[in-house]
Amino acid sequence: MLLIYAVHTQAQSVAPSTVNVCGGFYNAGYYQFEWSVGEMAIVETLGNTTNGYTVNGVLQPLTNRVSSFLIDNKWADNEIKIFPSPTNGKFEVNIMTKQQGILEIQLINSLGTVISRYSNNYFGFGYIHRFDISKNASANYFLRVNLSPNPGFFEKKGAFKILKIN
Repeated sequence: MLLIYAVHTQAQSVAPSTVNVCGGFYNAGYYQFEWSVGEMAIVETLGNTTNGYTVNGVLQPLTNRVSSFLIDNKWADNEIKIFPSPTNGKFEVNIMTKQQGILEIQLINSLGTVISRYSNNYFGFGYIHRFDISKNASANYFLRVNLSPNPGFFEKKGAFKILKIN
């Protein structure tokens, strides 16, 4: 009887899963470094700007896969990096493509208003643009990044969601 019971019972799944057991962070000027051992299934941010934050859940370090909501996003995974997201105000966009042309970056609020715009020649050597939306309300913002090509190069365009939290 025990043998029949043992054959028909199931234990926990062996599918990959993790639990966040410890971690920490370190601020160095403009940058904040975060680490954890494992991850949790929930994401929660508690606190305010006066007393600081307590965050648990999935950390989002520099990632090779930036989330775009455009179907025709033409940036490759290794050509554009945006971090951190979510952000409490300061974030940066790293452009790393060999294409050359006019680079235009627009930060747009959820009403569709352009709140910041940058445009300049891009020569294919990489560029970092930093944003500070600390004084803006907590909301979803959108970053439109377009590279109008010089002759012989390809157009690059994409739009990316930035989550601002307090």
